[in-house]
Amino acid sequence: WLSGEEAEKYFNIEVVGAKEIAACSSDYFDKYQKTPSKVVAKAPSI
Repeated sequence: WLSGEEAEKYFNIEVVGAKEIAACSSDYFDKYQKTPSKVVAKAPSI
């Protein structure tokens, strides 16, 4: 894998600062009808 700075050398991209992002949990996610089984298998139980 390449770091952002390494990828910037080879591809036409611009590396910007990191953003603070948090995962979320919601009862709404239970309404999904076609969630891939690989995604469901990796979902942590809260």
